[in-house]
This record gives sequence, C-alpha cells and structure tokens, in this order.
Amino acid sequence: GYDGSVSRVVIPEKYQGFPVKDIEESAFSLNKKIKEIVISKNITKLGKARFKSCINLEKVTLPKEMKSIGNYAFYNCAKLTDVIIPEAVKTIGNYAFSECKSIENLVLPAAFEAGHRAFSHSNIHNCFYNGTLTDWLNLNLYPECDLLFYTENLCFSDENGEVEYRNRKYTIAKHIVIPDNVDVITSSMFSHMT
Repeated sequence: GYDGSVSRVVIPEKYQGFPVKDIEESAFSLNKKIKEIVISKNITKLGKARFKSCINLEKVTLPKEMKSIGNYAFYNCAKLTDVIIPEAVKTIGNYAFSECKSIENLVLPAAFEAGHRAFSHSNIHNCFYNGTLTDWLNLNLYPECDLLFYTENLCFSDENGEVEYRNRKYTIAKHIVIPDNVDVITSSMFSHMT
C-alpha cells in the first residue's frame, strides 16, 4: 500500500496477485506530498473525492479505459497543470475539477456529461475539445458546470476536421452559430459570457 512518503504514485494493475479495480474514497485526499499519479487500466471508474485537495498534485495520467470521473475527484488540486480526459469518459462528476487553478491544457472527449460546477474556479487556459462545434452544442453539460466561464481559449475541430480556436472574451460571446439539428439548449448554457 501507499505510506504517504513518495511524490509519484502508480496505481498498479495488480496488488499481491489481485487486480486493482478501485481506489477507496478519499484514499489520497489532503495529501501534500503527491505530485504525480498514474492510474492503471483496470480502474474504469474514478469514484468520489479520491484525490481531493492534493494541493501539490501537478500531473495525472488517466487510462484510456476510464469511463467516469466522480464528484470531487480532483477538487482543489491547485497545481494540476495538464489534464487529458480519455475518449471513453462519459461522465465528469460535480466539482470534479473545481478549484484546479493551474490548468494550462485540458483535453476533453467528444461526448461526455459534466456535473454541477465540474470546472468552477479552474482558470483553464486552453480547452481542447475532440469534437466539432455541432458536437459541443449537443453536449449535455449541467447548466452550472462552468466550463465555458473559466476557460480562456476553446479549441475544437470544425466540420472538416480542422482545428478552430474560440476566445471566450471575443468570438464565443459575439458569434455563435447554432445548427438546425439542435433541439434543446440547456438553461444557462452560455451564461456569464461577456
């Protein structure tokens, strides 16, 4: 097991011959020594508050098999800089990345749901979305997930697969094209935009 003294933690595929399929709730919460976490492919669901308030955590590697990130999973990991959320992730829980104030680059899957304040107060510099503007507008984002409000630049593929940037202070707030096939835009989807 982990004794709390190392800065790089690798959650293995097996421990003492048995597969590791979960991390206990709050197992690493409030840890001040961890700077990097690597999670094995056997863990497909990251539950509630697993790394909450790991204030020195800078890097996390999630397996491509990851399907969900629970509530408060990385809440207040203030030094976390680059986050790549795998394509298989379909749900990001409430406050999952809230208060992560140092995120330089966030990579999001093409289809996912984000919970209440999932990204609030995160000061995301660049958000790279693995889908098109049409895909983005069809996402089921909780009205107050705060992803747009705390992201400086949003980058996604256009209909031709080319990369397109939108800056929250200018383009997104002034020019949004909603395709004909969009049936519903959730309440507050574009709130707090200037």
